Amino acid sequence: MLSLRELVAAVPDAMLRGGDVTIKAVRYDSRQVQPGDLFVAIAGARADGHHYLRQALSAGAAALAVEAGRRDAWQELEGRCPLAILPDTRKGLSPLAAAFYAFPARRLKVIGITGTDGKTSLAHLTAHLLKTAGLQAGNISTIGCEIAGIPLLEFDSRFTTPEAPEVHAMLARMVESGCSHAVVESTSHGLALHRLDDCEYDIAAVTNVGA
Repeated sequence: MLSLRELVAAVPDAMLRGGDVTIKAVRYDSRQVQPGDLFVAIAGARADGHHYLRQALSAGAAALAVEAGRRDAWQELEGRCPLAILPDTRKGLSPLAAAFYAFPARRLKVIGITGTDGKTSLAHLTAHLLKTAGLQAGNISTIGCEIAGIPLLEFDSRFTTPEAPEVHAMLARMVESGCSHAVVESTSHGLALHRLDDCEYDIAAVTNVGA
């Protein structure tokens, strides 16, 4: 757990309005909010989290992270709970999650693999080669997360790059498990949506580029 002030400090140009509180988790889905959580309102493909701020508060959110340009959606909530006001909540979700998990990528050698085809296969092959060389490695791909070949079933992402809180939770588990390396399949979708902004890659590989 970290204080809201510590989390907000990780986001450039973010402001904290209201008192400081201890945060138990960083959430972007209001349906998953539990007492003590920070709810980050981001716009998804089908819904905008700013429409669910009151739902998050009703579920026990200790604080809300909102976008400065969406003042119309949150101004009535000022004074009801602490607000982290970010220039862009989509971009801000990654540093908030990285800070919550104590920046796990900085304690790993992170290998990012991107490209049009072959990313998943190369990610698993790279993790296998690292293990064969006697190194503890974790692997995040579109078919799930593994640490030294053992799948973490609670992080079964399936078909897309997970959101930043899941990515950094996986990296933190790798650190806790004694891994020295992390292989991260980095889809164009995940990169474009800033889900991988704070992976702090040490090595990047491109399999191929096609239409």
